[in-house]
Amino acid sequence: MKSNAYVSRFLPIALLLIGVHVILVSTGIISVNTRMAIISDVILGFIFGIGTPIVVRGLNKEKEAFVGSFLILTTLQMLSVMSVLAAFVYRKIPGFRDVSLQLVSVFVVILIVQSYFLIKIVNNSNK
Repeated sequence: MKSNAYVSRFLPIALLLIGVHVILVSTGIISVNTRMAIISDVILGFIFGIGTPIVVRGLNKEKEAFVGSFLILTTLQMLSVMSVLAAFVYRKIPGFRDVSLQLVSVFVVILIVQSYFLIKIVNNSNK
């Protein structure tokens, strides 16, 4: 089933990427506010976890339903990250530029991995 393949492949890799980022920040390899980096990584995990039911509905239907679900998912995820950045600005978080760059960087990497897995799953099912 396509939805099981997505959940079993993408979610562990997304959590692994977030975990690697937390480790890099905690060890000082990436110098950014550790507390804010962990908060932003938890928020990213939540955003991608909540997006799973949206895309899983479209995976088990025709291509048009998948494309619609994929566009809705991506739009909601991007708007969510922009809302988090706006909240950081409003709260006047110290080191906002560093934290926001890290947040957007990790988000883009996970979004690319998510898109790759979704397209691969849909293309494999059409063979």
